[in-house]
Amino acid sequence: LKSVAERYRPDLIHVWGTEFFFGLVADSVEIPVLFELQGPRTPNTAAYLSGLSKSDLLRHGSPKRLLNGRSLLHRYYRYRRSAGRERRMLASARFLSGRTEWDRTVGAVLAPRARYFHCDRVLRPPFYGAQRQPLPSDGPLQIVSTLRGNAYKGFETVALCTEILRRLLPDEPRWAILGARPEEEIHRIVERKLGISFAGLGVEFAGPQSAADLAARLTGAHLFVHPSRADNSPNGVCEAMLVGLPVVTTNVGGIPSLVTDEHDGLLVPPGDPWAMAAAICRLAREPQLAARLGAAARSTATRRHDPATIVDTILSIYREILAVGSAAKAS
Repeated sequence: LKSVAERYRPDLIHVWGTEFFFGLVADSVEIPVLFELQGPRTPNTAAYLSGLSKSDLLRHGSPKRLLNGRSLLHRYYRYRRSAGRERRMLASARFLSGRTEWDRTVGAVLAPRARYFHCDRVLRPPFYGAQRQPLPSDGPLQIVSTLRGNAYKGFETVALCTEILRRLLPDEPRWAILGARPEEEIHRIVERKLGISFAGLGVEFAGPQSAADLAARLTGAHLFVHPSRADNSPNGVCEAMLVGLPVVTTNVGGIPSLVTDEHDGLLVPPGDPWAMAAAICRLAREPQLAARLGAAARSTATRRHDPATIVDTILSIYREILAVGSAAKAS
């Protein structure tokens, strides 16, 4: 990275995310470096195991993955190490950008000398043209989530919440989780610990989707649910809002900057399947409320993710950073 910077001599380096090693280049160049805060790992480490213990991972996980170093326990330790690297790279950072009040406060702690800029994110094109279609109120409730196979995404909440919903709703709900593959180790661990089967509960793990396919799945659902125990600004929530889906999401991290409770979505405590089931049942039984929240979500997301506005904001941030650098050189 240092050799690339020396060869091309850019005016500014924009590092998207602190999850990986790229930001370490800041200590080796004189070029201004802007760190984009995506999912800060330092504050999320405590929530990583999502109610699971290390003994749960050893007892219920895959022996093969444990032996070849690819188990969930190994991923947890790598995550902790990357959090330490994140703290090192941000300790001397001068410029940060982010999208939520939560990442602003995290940045103030991890990078106390840095100037913070707010900038929202452009989403993938298919979501701007997609819009939720009215669905019949009878029949199974169609729930969709977009999650990766990380332990802190709340898969145990999905399982327990689905069990509750099957007792409360007249028809058994169908819950499609897009992104996470069926063979993810976290699914096996949750199933063995709780003594359940995701397939038996009507939960489908559909794996990675193209943007177009994902947009189509969103438009064909009744509502979007995000059960994560740790997050900053999940794209899945933003995409669902842009499509106009009513959203039920946990009240963690930066999500309250995206969703205003009772206005364009419903917020519930993390790790609480009862509160999540209650919010889902409320939307299932009150279609007018679901329609109002979905319309408000689309309006909020359309303003927040306007591409022209975001491009202008990014260019303005770059100009301000370069002006600071020019002033420092002149002095």
